[in-house]
Amino acid sequence: MPENSIKPYRENGKKWIYLFLAVAIPAILALALFSLASGSIDPYITKQQEKFTELFFTDYDSLPKIVDAGKSLPVDFAIVNHEGHDETYSYSVTIIEDSVSAMAATETLELQSEGLAQRQFIFTPAKAGKKYEIVIELLDRSQRIKYSTQSKF
Repeated sequence: MPENSIKPYRENGKKWIYLFLAVAIPAILALALFSLASGSIDPYITKQQEKFTELFFTDYDSLPKIVDAGKSLPVDFAIVNHEGHDETYSYSVTIIEDSVSAMAATETLELQSEGLAQRQFIFTPAKAGKKYEIVIELLDRSQRIKYSTQSKF
C-alpha cells in the first residue's frame, strides 16, 4: 500500500486523540477540584492523626515476680492522652489474691491533649505464699494492664 494512502488515517486518528485529550483532561481536573472542594477525597490524601489513649507500666521489666509478704512494692504506671482534645479519665486498681478480687483504688483525672499523668500504686502483699495480680483499668474504656507476682514463703 502506498505511503500516501496511510497518511490520512494517521492524521484522522491523531485528531480523535487530541479531541479526547481536550475533553478528558478538563473533565478529570474539574472532578478532582470538585472532590477536593466538597471534602470527599480529603481523607484519602491527608494523613489523619490517630486518636487513642496509652495506658502502661512505666518500668514493667523492673517489677519483681516474687515479693516479700509485708514489704511495700511501688507500681508505677502512666496514662497519655492522644485523643486530640482534653479528656477525663477514670481508672481503678484491683488486687486479685488467689482469684479473689478487691478494689484497691480509683481516681478520676483530667488530661489535656497530649498530656501525661504518671501515677504510683503502693502494693503490700499481706500473706506469704499467695499469687497476686494487679489490674489497672481505664473505666468506660476497654483498656487494662496486668501485673502478676507471688509472695515468698
